[in-house]
Amino acid sequence: TLVVECRKEEGPYEVITLAMPHLQLTNEECRDLFTPQTCELQCLLIRQIIREMGEVTNHRGCGIVALRREEGDTNLVITVSKKIKIKL
Repeated sequence: TLVVECRKEEGPYEVITLAMPHLQLTNEECRDLFTPQTCELQCLLIRQIIREMGEVTNHRGCGIVALRREEGDTNLVITVSKKIKIKL
């Protein structure tokens, strides 16, 4: 199961954190997950969609990263424009 946390930031962004307790990645795998070094095409598509949302709203701080927690599980941190979230 995914645990989703939404945090409203000051300014035009909202941060969505997806806790993925069964996804065990190293720090290097987390760093490469949403870059061309990944072996997962889906991750590149997700990254590009989020970047396009930033372009459409003129908020280019949108993005996605994977972070390894001390417990060994992985969190996905997605930064999106509040404009997009309102329209969804």
